[in-house]
Amino acid sequence: MTSTFVIDVIQTLTTEELKSFRTFLESPYFNHGTYAESVVPFFDTLQKSIQNHQIEQLGKEDVHQLLFPGKPFIESKIDKIMSETKRLLERFLVSEKYHAESNQQNQQLDLAIELRMRGLEHRYMQTMEKVRKMTATNHLFFEDALLLKYKLEREEQEWQAIYHKYKGDINIPNTIDALEYFYYFQKTWMLSHWLLLKKSAQTDGSPETRAENWHVPNEILAQSPFLDICWDIFQLYRSSSVPPESFYGLLAKIQLNEHNIQPKTLALLYGFLRNLCVLIVDSGEISIYPIFFEINKDNLSRGYFYKNGKLIPNSCLNITTVAINAGEIAWATEFVEAHKERIIDENESQDFYRMNKAICLFGNKKFQEALDIIPFGSTYSYYHLMARRLELKIYYELHSDLLDHKIDAFKMFISRAGKKVFSPQIHELFSNFVNFVRQLSQSHGPQARQRSEVLIKRISEKKVVAERMWLLEKARELGNKKA
Repeated sequence: MTSTFVIDVIQTLTTEELKSFRTFLESPYFNHGTYAESVVPFFDTLQKSIQNHQIEQLGKEDVHQLLFPGKPFIESKIDKIMSETKRLLERFLVSEKYHAESNQQNQQLDLAIELRMRGLEHRYMQTMEKVRKMTATNHLFFEDALLLKYKLEREEQEWQAIYHKYKGDINIPNTIDALEYFYYFQKTWMLSHWLLLKKSAQTDGSPETRAENWHVPNEILAQSPFLDICWDIFQLYRSSSVPPESFYGLLAKIQLNEHNIQPKTLALLYGFLRNLCVLIVDSGEISIYPIFFEINKDNLSRGYFYKNGKLIPNSCLNITTVAINAGEIAWATEFVEAHKERIIDENESQDFYRMNKAICLFGNKKFQEALDIIPFGSTYSYYHLMARRLELKIYYELHSDLLDHKIDAFKMFISRAGKKVFSPQIHELFSNFVNFVRQLSQSHGPQARQRSEVLIKRISEKKVVAERMWLLEKARELGNKKA
């Protein structure tokens, strides 16, 4: 049976969700269509085939025979059963999300609105008070909390406007304040995301002027330490460089307010913080690697990197490379082995593991072993670029005759991809790297020691360059060579 929405979604459901969905299908309240009796056995058939890894071999004729033994095959009948199952599965997914315990505030607010529409004033007041208490002690993601606050104030305004129970402003000022606060947060948050994206990839420049001119009034910032943190992040992303002292100030502010920030929101803040570390490192402040490593290790222990128990590929590579550059090679090796089967993407997961292992082998100066397992051609640009850079570094370490050829190939790749994919900063980052590898490879003989000083100065002064630590190490080695 070819892949369908139903099969794709079923394969993502947990054991508990599968049980819940089957109960959902057995309920005549939800499942009451023409093919209601066939939907449950149809689901059971699909689930069993998925569990036995036989779903690709399961055809419509097979399903028809199982559901209607001895009767002539009618393809449209199976199509309609599948369509009905799809409709019920969609309803189940939305219902599960809406009725989740984490969504109680919105459930109660919707109930209050329904009570208002039915003219049940006393029940309405009780429910609204319940929502207010829940809102005051909620642990929602900050964006959700602000949106809920606005919806609550807007509902209060709607009640007062319709029933004229109170004299005065009918809650319009409070509604505007809540809307305004949500607006400032949302725009600051989204512009920060866009600025981060702009530093690594080609982007539409339309939000550029908005980012340059964006400002949040001090009276708004004073209302919440969290929004104040978001504003600091935005300003650092907006600036052309990130001073280390500003980064440490932001880190201290986040740590000071951690107890007041919901875990999901805190995880996103630390994500911004780690990306700032990357920008600082790329600009030459390699002294930040130890604290970068500690942040990664702390965030890993809190589960911030995981999605359903697995790591996003780029996060895995970042954790590995930062640990290596912080001198924590043994930790990095142990981390890579522990996550061998925990990297998201069923098509490339083994290649991700090999790439991370190759980095660890290189850190242990096992250059040929690293070269032998580097996977090339990843659909993830971050991994592909790392593979190409690691290859150049290994050929340099091995004094390979192929180095010049590999340098030319890398320069061509950067030149072509830079115009289509990379941001100007990323293009410069890797162009500078390959140019310095070329200069290192040409620094031999009696002039090597003199060239060492020149290269150290050039590498140190360059605004952005990839693999700065390794390049400086190789430049210093030139100075130690005997004339």
